Amino acid sequence: MNARSRWIDLDGAVNVRDLGGLPTTDGRTTRHGRVLRSDNLQNLTLADIRLLLDDYRLKNVIDLRSDAENQLEGPGPLTRIPTITLHHLSLFAEGGRHTDVAADTPDTTGTGTTPTTIDTDKVLPWQNRADADTENDRSIQHYLGYLRDRADSIIAALRVMTRTDGAAIVHCAAGKDRTGVVCALALEATGITREAVVA
Repeated sequence: MNARSRWIDLDGAVNVRDLGGLPTTDGRTTRHGRVLRSDNLQNLTLADIRLLLDDYRLKNVIDLRSDAENQLEGPGPLTRIPTITLHHLSLFAEGGRHTDVAADTPDTTGTGTTPTTIDTDKVLPWQNRADADTENDRSIQHYLGYLRDRADSIIAALRVMTRTDGAAIVHCAAGKDRTGVVCALALEATGITREAVVA
């Protein structure tokens, strides 16, 4: 398996890969061009979009970012393509108007007319963490939190990834933690070898 051949070179995203060509435990391989993984898609160029539409028949975007991240960055260029369906499936517990309750800054005027703002220092749960646990333990607990808090989003993402009408792309902000966990679960469920999932 040549991992480099699975990378997709785009101008507006740097961590884009095709999950095709991975070996299964029964000797088969995953199909190319069905499921892609990526970092944020906000800066895709017209050439990037054309490549995703023409070469991969992109039909579904699974956006794992929080509501707050989406509001802070605005809609990406793929939201303007009528043949693409956006599935916003945050992996964070989002109890407030913008994100989880801790990140919402309340209306302090008491009038209810001042819009709630977002405390950007609290938007992403790993920021400013002062736990005494090891980094590895924190990561594991954080990943398990996706399953504990947002199993609904994970199941919905996996269902979208099984669609056969074209390619699906899974992304978050950097294409590492949230995207990595969802893609790893999909690969495990598909019977990909453990070595390939880890790689």
